[in-house]
Amino acid sequence: MLPSFQLSEPIVNAMVTLLETELPGTIEQLNETIEDGYFVDPPVQYLPYMPFAATLEGGLPLVAVQRLGIDYTDPESADLVSSVWAKHQYAVIPVVQNADHATLARQLERLMQAIVYTINQDRVKGQAGSVMTQQGGAWAVRFLRIEPGPLLGDLDPMDPGQPPATYLSWLGLVLSSEREEI
Repeated sequence: MLPSFQLSEPIVNAMVTLLETELPGTIEQLNETIEDGYFVDPPVQYLPYMPFAATLEGGLPLVAVQRLGIDYTDPESADLVSSVWAKHQYAVIPVVQNADHATLARQLERLMQAIVYTINQDRVKGQAGSVMTQQGGAWAVRFLRIEPGPLLGDLDPMDPGQPPATYLSWLGLVLSSEREEI
């Protein structure tokens, strides 16, 4: 008999699907409102994990969905039931690269803005139309916080006094969802 606990896999995969299908349209709408020239490029990758910074391949920007942990609520009569309630925490992490530090900061913030809007639009669809509910089995998607990532840059070993040729950074939108594990 196969184990029945799916852990965070359905929720992470549903979030990747939601962002992959809806985020490009949200970014297009956002870019139509931008007047200062700091436009957002749509991600070229949507990953169900956060890659190690030194191994980023396949192009940027990207959006990763990283599992953070699961808290279980087991009923008092645990030996009489076959399911537990699970609260999953995960992060949606946009990664952006740009040669200009100020441009990177604005593009990253605006990409996060588009991600938050996209997820919230799925939340307001309710049980009937939500990708997270239908595909991920999530009863709710809650916004918890946004965490900053580091600012990375490669220095030229021949001239370390020069600023990096390009910068890389990310933000992490921490979310929680609940579902029954059977």
